Amino acid sequence: MLCWSYWPLEIIPHVGLPKQGAKSPTVALKRMKWYIQNASIVLAVGHQLVAKQERTDVVTQEDPLSEPVFRQAADCAPDGLAIVDQQGSILYANHALENLCSCTREALQNCSLPELFAQPELLKSALCNALEEGKWHGEATGLRKDNSAFPAGVSITRLTQSCDRENVLLVVIRDLTDEKAWQSRLELRTKQLSALLEASREINSVLATQDVMRLLVQHAMDLTSASGGCAGLLVDDIMVFRECNIEGQVIPIDYAFPRGCGVAGWVIEHRQPYITNDVEHDPLVEPKMYREMGFSKLINVPIIASDGRILGCFELHNRAHERSFTEEDAEVLVGLANQAAVALTNAALAESLRESAETIKRNEETLRLLVEGTPDFFFYIHDANGVFTYVSPSVELITGYTPAEWMTHYTKYLTDNPINEKVVYYTERTLKTGTGVGSYPVEIYHKNGSRIMLEVYEQPIIENGKVVGVRGVARDVTELCRAEIAERAARQEAENRIRSFYKETIFAVTDGKLEIMEREEIERMCIGPDLPEMEIRDARDVAKARKMVKEAAQAAGMESGQIDALILCVGEAATNAYKHGGGGKLTMCHKGDSIRVKISDSGPGMDSLALPKIAFMKGFSTVKSLGMGYANILACADKVYLSTGPEGTTVVIEVFKQPKPLEMQLASLPDLW
Repeated sequence: MLCWSYWPLEIIPHVGLPKQGAKSPTVALKRMKWYIQNASIVLAVGHQLVAKQERTDVVTQEDPLSEPVFRQAADCAPDGLAIVDQQGSILYANHALENLCSCTREALQNCSLPELFAQPELLKSALCNALEEGKWHGEATGLRKDNSAFPAGVSITRLTQSCDRENVLLVVIRDLTDEKAWQSRLELRTKQLSALLEASREINSVLATQDVMRLLVQHAMDLTSASGGCAGLLVDDIMVFRECNIEGQVIPIDYAFPRGCGVAGWVIEHRQPYITNDVEHDPLVEPKMYREMGFSKLINVPIIASDGRILGCFELHNRAHERSFTEEDAEVLVGLANQAAVALTNAALAESLRESAETIKRNEETLRLLVEGTPDFFFYIHDANGVFTYVSPSVELITGYTPAEWMTHYTKYLTDNPINEKVVYYTERTLKTGTGVGSYPVEIYHKNGSRIMLEVYEQPIIENGKVVGVRGVARDVTELCRAEIAERAARQEAENRIRSFYKETIFAVTDGKLEIMEREEIERMCIGPDLPEMEIRDARDVAKARKMVKEAAQAAGMESGQIDALILCVGEAATNAYKHGGGGKLTMCHKGDSIRVKISDSGPGMDSLALPKIAFMKGFSTVKSLGMGYANILACADKVYLSTGPEGTTVVIEVFKQPKPLEMQLASLPDLW
């Protein structure tokens, strides 16, 4: 591990240096000025420390758990945090973990991590994997103090300590209950949409009123996981029920409710769904009815025709696992009721004009009302060759093209957006395999030349075991996509502003000694090196790098003390490159009266928000940073250039061949005391 302290000052407290512990830039500058004024003492001690460092290549650090700021930050974290030893014993737990497990911090520190989960063997295996691989991530079932379970996302990261202490593990535990619930609701909504389309097709495929009502009840039960239900028709302002479905079995009944009487009468009068999850204490529910049919919860939804007439209603009883009916159920069932209204209208027309060809034509037109009256969606069908055979009229509101203009191949209006490469693949796969792919995005041209983003859901049309086409529904999500793009742009702009602010602030605070640069700028600082270069892959390469830099600096005529400073900086930066960046490259070059050493890696880079702490806060470290030796580099180098980002981190260390006169060094320090 790396040490952030100014090494010469740490080991000679008896000569009047500023006190340890302060971390402000003012105190740091005082310590640097003391170092310059006592250069002869520090130089001798520095030689000893460099020699020792070359022998061990290890720099120790203080335990970060002793830092009050770290503990306070950890207790503010929304996720449960724990630090455990290699056997899984909990050494530290934050406040969120106490709440998550309903357990005090003292109780948590007396148990091991696997004991907090229903699958202790899984957690033991995860700890072993994290120790070997460096990290582990997965899901498990957490246990609270009362043994109640909750879904948990678990992330385990190995924290490497100094050579005389064993490694510990950082464990992050997140309660996934709300996320899982949201995911379940999303999956349910997707299934309901698919079921709704299928229900529309099936209900509208029959022309007998009784068949429509039976299918309506069955599909409504499937959509809500209800165990029973019934449907009634309005006859002379009286809602009449003739049969009910109890767990798939159709049973005859005989109930009639006039306007204002019972639940059905209330629905006639108010023309909206009615929900009760306690029928025994609901005055509107007929006691004989719920006792005879054996239900305790119900939802009743009116069936209203397009002209405003109430045609009937359907009622569902009890849900699986004793769940209650909700307003979300009502929203889904209202959509089914609208389809049922069309189907009942079709059935009435068919029953009165069954023998007439005109009746068939009217039925076909009525069947299309379901998909043609929705302005936010358009429905379509294309054949096995990819040519549209039907597109609902609402397509013109969304795309500007009429249904007649859409009677062409489905690729005609596709843009050059790369997401459209999947469109042909998905469609051809559906036609070949007979299996739908669910929903996917498509970008098309509007008639006015603009671009529209659609979300498409498709299913194959199969006749006699052969795929003959595809039916689908498309939703305009253009504004939603624009909002997402605008949000991403705003985040990037904020990131750029932060980086710019930190660049200027750090440059000013360090009096120009540390400069944050863009990658293109820093890459030009050591082009065509006239001194050696090498790859850095492990700790042995760090030692080789020190030796190579020392020899090159001596050959270039660099003064001994400056060489020591350069070697220390190179050791810190090279160690960071292989530890945090997965390895890197070292390049040297002459620059007038100085030598520059560039060390670059392809690691994940540093967070912009962490740059001030990385540069100035002693003891601060992050896996994505250059590590904890950056203050040492700033203390010893004459100039430091830094570039970091997702593509990696590059640092250029510049040290003059001859030290500046003491007066010049003191004059360059800001007078802050």
